[in-house]
Amino acid sequence: MDGSRMPTRPNTSWWKKAWPRAAVLAAAMCAATLATTPSAAADDQGARLVAFGTSLSVGGRWTEPLSERLAACGIPAPRTAVIAAPGAGSDWAVRQIDRVIAAEPDVVVIEFAINDADILDGLWLDESRRNHRRILTRLRNALPDAHLALMTTNPAFGLRGWVRPFLDDYYAMYRTMAREADVALIDTTPHWRRALEHGEADAAIPDGLHPTADAVARIAVPEIARVVRPLLPAAPHDACEPEA
Repeated sequence: MDGSRMPTRPNTSWWKKAWPRAAVLAAAMCAATLATTPSAAADDQGARLVAFGTSLSVGGRWTEPLSERLAACGIPAPRTAVIAAPGAGSDWAVRQIDRVIAAEPDVVVIEFAINDADILDGLWLDESRRNHRRILTRLRNALPDAHLALMTTNPAFGLRGWVRPFLDDYYAMYRTMAREADVALIDTTPHWRRALEHGEADAAIPDGLHPTADAVARIAVPEIARVVRPLLPAAPHDACEPEA
């Protein structure tokens, strides 16, 4: 959907008053700290991966099971840095680009669509598109040898889905941008939709936005591993294809 054709933003002042932001901001400040996994720190020769995103990337939600899945194929776990925060959108990401560059990654996985799509605190589609182009351009110029990937994530349900009525348009923007910018696409959304067709949404995504660790490992990580594996310079050419 063209960002210029989105309907007028509703009056949401009462939501702003009803949902205090202090606790969220405090959590974001803590979670946004650059973190390297202990296993990665012990191996200075491993590939470097940056998870650049939202609460869906905080706390090793997908990076830890990704490392385990790669290890099962004999691929050394990448040294992983998480530059992410609850509530973060692409406007926040633009201000963190220097931190990503400083990590000297081999692979950067970017996911901000789910928060940009929030009609209360997010960005219009055109704004999101401009920010992502800026992010990709700066990273490509500063890290010409790094592989960049845009990642779609899970659907949202309940109240979290209600405030993201155009989420599919933001995911579609990622698909188009990956093709136009010639970067990798990790499209986990179709995998989530297929898995959730059988009525397990409440169990897999109990709060309507954040999947359980088991659901992430079972539904999203196989596709993440499939795309990331060939991007890792440390991966042997004859490494097995992670089972989907």
